[in-house]
Amino acid sequence: MRSLKKLLITGFEPFGGQDVNPSWEAVKGLPDVIGDFRQPSICGIALWRTTGDSCPGTSL
Repeated sequence: MRSLKKLLITGFEPFGGQDVNPSWEAVKGLPDVIGDFRQPSICGIALWRTTGDSCPGTSL
């Protein structure tokens, strides 16, 4: 049996009053194995922050 590499592909829950988030809609239908990769689909919680909040010292 071959050893599969891991690939994490994330999507996010709806936020901002929306019913769906296209990022999760695109990810949730992917197969568990893609080529030589095993990929668990994970739906993350969307927390609103600016880039500067997440990456101190950036000017974005």
